[in-house]
Amino acid sequence: MTNPPSPEPFVSPPMSEVSAGSGSAPGHDDDRVLIAKPARKRPPEKVMMYAGLLMPLFMMILLPLLYTWGLHSPSPQHMSVAIVGTSEETSGLANGTQAKVGSSFDIGVIPDVESARAAVTELETRAAYDPSTNTVYVASLGNLAAKEAATTVLTGVAQSVAGAPPTVVDLAPAPAGDMLGNTAMFIAIAAIMGGFLTATVMRLLLPDMGLRIELAVLAVMSAISGIVPMFIAFSVYSALSANALGVGFLLSAFAFVIGAFHLGGMRLIGPAMVLPTIIIMLLFGVPASGGAIAPEMVPGFFTNLHSVLPTPALIEGLKRLVYFPDAPIGSTMTTLAVWGVIAAALLALAAVRHPAEEERLLESFAAIPDPVEEPVFEDESVETHGASASATSEPAATVDQGASR
Repeated sequence: MTNPPSPEPFVSPPMSEVSAGSGSAPGHDDDRVLIAKPARKRPPEKVMMYAGLLMPLFMMILLPLLYTWGLHSPSPQHMSVAIVGTSEETSGLANGTQAKVGSSFDIGVIPDVESARAAVTELETRAAYDPSTNTVYVASLGNLAAKEAATTVLTGVAQSVAGAPPTVVDLAPAPAGDMLGNTAMFIAIAAIMGGFLTATVMRLLLPDMGLRIELAVLAVMSAISGIVPMFIAFSVYSALSANALGVGFLLSAFAFVIGAFHLGGMRLIGPAMVLPTIIIMLLFGVPASGGAIAPEMVPGFFTNLHSVLPTPALIEGLKRLVYFPDAPIGSTMTTLAVWGVIAAALLALAAVRHPAEEERLLESFAAIPDPVEEPVFEDESVETHGASASATSEPAATVDQGASR
């Protein structure tokens, strides 16, 4: 006699508790009705595998393609330089120079030397030439490539006016600890990666964590993402020396906003959000940032992104805080606010489209209660089969005893 197949274990779908309402029996106001919720669909495993394999392939193609396109051949386009003076000769000199350089430079006129120096240190213009003293004013920390390009064109103007090379005065020379002026870009990328990776890890490893806890964890990690790079730049290498608190705050604020943007996207479309975030923040953001090459010297596509993306805004804001304290950072804060609104919108949209399907892993910092063991009930078919088996075994045992006698 063959044994019947053992029953398969029953797995119940996620349940939600709904109040029984006014129709409950007296004395049973706390009764709840369990209603099954449909499980959120997940892509097939093959789709997930192929998507995961495509990720490094995209990175191998896009990173060299975009970085090389943006940075391999810098050429000025509408770079602002100025000539100091108020006479008609100065205006004529500016107009004549503009006709020669075309769209590569925008030649302006500034009335006096003090205004010219202020325009250079506030990053309103890349360089200014004073014909009365045959002097060119520049700021290396604004961007080394831009400084060289502006000096070259104004040296040509000086040669035509004075017949001799000008005296170059650097109003913001590179310090010994940051000779290329790139430290701001490096610590900005570190903070951006801190926010991005925090959101990624939380959603991949703890997908059932509540939103409030996720935002709290992200806030703490964003503060760390600002403090650690700031400490390394200021204390370990002494690459930066001014406005440490402002640098730490700006790094932390951008890390949180970028992390919240990525968190909202991952709650909305899942791990597929990793690629758009990397493209926006790093693949587009770094070439457009002006950290290595000035935004006026990269292709127009990246020049237009410079005033839109958070990565250029952060790097530009850090430079102004550390090296150009007189330069305004209003555009940086505006970009931060805009992307904060975008992040909030993504989080809200994700909450509407994908409400909680099951009990969240963590909703608060309260202590997690001990697990409660549920009673296990045996299936009736198993019990019946066990009883019949014991009944048939008794006569067999009696026959065996008789034979032994």
